[in-house]
Amino acid sequence: MLHDTHADEIAELRSTREEMVSNLGEELLGKYLHIRTAYPDAVVKVRKGACAGCYRSITPQVIIEMRRNEQMFICEHCGRIIVDEETIASVGV
Repeated sequence: MLHDTHADEIAELRSTREEMVSNLGEELLGKYLHIRTAYPDAVVKVRKGACAGCYRSITPQVIIEMRRNEQMFICEHCGRIIVDEETIASVGV
């Protein structure tokens, strides 16, 4: 029974991932896959004004621009894709 629950969760997560990947453009997907070769956590949150991957500060101006949700942002130090916690909460991810 527990195994079935995990299998169902995995299947649902894979389905969600496939849907998300299909919504990305080839350029964004390529960037993500390239970053993923260096870091298993290619996408990280900005927490308390810092990249959750390398803990380096992100400037307030970049955080403001991130909240517009118009483009992808890369941490200048570690190269991971960074996303704002508030933006994630607002879209329900």
